[in-house]
Amino acid sequence: MRYNLSRRGVALDSVLCPICDSDVEEIQHVMFRCDMAQLVFRKICRWWDLDWQDLSSFSNWKVWFSSIRLSSSIKSILEGIFCVAWWRIWMFQNQLIFDKSPPRHSVIFDDIVSFSFNWCSSRCNRVFSWEHWLKNPHLISL
Repeated sequence: MRYNLSRRGVALDSVLCPICDSDVEEIQHVMFRCDMAQLVFRKICRWWDLDWQDLSSFSNWKVWFSSIRLSSSIKSILEGIFCVAWWRIWMFQNQLIFDKSPPRHSVIFDDIVSFSFNWCSSRCNRVFSWEHWLKNPHLISL
């Protein structure tokens, strides 16, 4: 993260988040407070029919996540989706910094849905369809 590099004396053009360019780039910002992360998590919650709270850290997320009333197997799927989301946000940031052509914001949520479906369908013992995944993934019986 740019902020950590600057604290160690590395000269940088900017320590601002490359995604939103509005706050210092540090892990809590990129994964929770950045506008893009907020948008991604609101979309996940809408997809899962959950109430989202604006969270600013992983510890806040853990408290929020523990308050969700779902079966443990379904909750594990949701946790996996959030892990996929964090990985995809990290990947987007790296593409933004290192790739020649900028990545598209518009595909991030679609990637999360697709990657998490592939992960879950490979790991779960039950067979479920792409259509069920898109419509209501927390109703998949495992």
